[in-house]
Amino acid sequence: MVKYITTLLTYLLLCITTYGQITQRPNLIYPGDEDLIRIVNPTFSWTTSNSLNHSYEVKIVQLLQGQTPQAAIQANPPVYVGNVNTNLLPYPLIAPKLVKGNTYAWQVRMKYQVGVGERNEERVSPSEVRSFTIADLIEEKCVAQLREAIAPEVYVVHDANLDFQFNTKKSVEQVGVSYQIIDMNQKVVVEGVEPEKASEEGVYTIYFQRYEQLRKRKLRNKFLTLVATSQSDDKFYLKFALN
Repeated sequence: MVKYITTLLTYLLLCITTYGQITQRPNLIYPGDEDLIRIVNPTFSWTTSNSLNHSYEVKIVQLLQGQTPQAAIQANPPVYVGNVNTNLLPYPLIAPKLVKGNTYAWQVRMKYQVGVGERNEERVSPSEVRSFTIADLIEEKCVAQLREAIAPEVYVVHDANLDFQFNTKKSVEQVGVSYQIIDMNQKVVVEGVEPEKASEEGVYTIYFQRYEQLRKRKLRNKFLTLVATSQSDDKFYLKFALN
């Protein structure tokens, strides 16, 4: 009997001292991962916790070329840090502007209190890190420009065909030029893209329906980049999104 009571008291004490430590991580809702968004003052949202005593810290940093969102959130200075008690954060008008064409990483950290013995201690439960791009969209039908540096504009492809030409003073010999499409995390989506010469001189067309990877619904409204590499290893870039 004494052993049973001792065991019961130990269990109750463990419940008291660890109360509130088991909690769920915030799950990011909007913007979705790798989303292209058209507004510069979005309302960030995430799932909330059932815990009564908690708050949220939202951190936004710029994602630089070649970085992963996880590396950016750890290393880059914050563009904005906000603290709220709800699961919504409208981006403030007085905060530094989110720039069209830039990509950002964001994370939510939930702060909550747990009982440890007779005192409370703060704990932190971080969400995953996601990224989004403020779109500088070009939606009218036009010939996209393949440039030597990554430009901020994003061409929206409505009809599954992309017409482009090289915007450079260099003479680019098409023989031996290789093309690939990468996502915003620099991962190759399609290797060995083969454009066709259009009737207009200097204009080429890519028919996206020929590539199974580009027919996936998850790539809709995502930021992608066409990369062309010449025989002399010069690189040219064009950002686009499939509508």
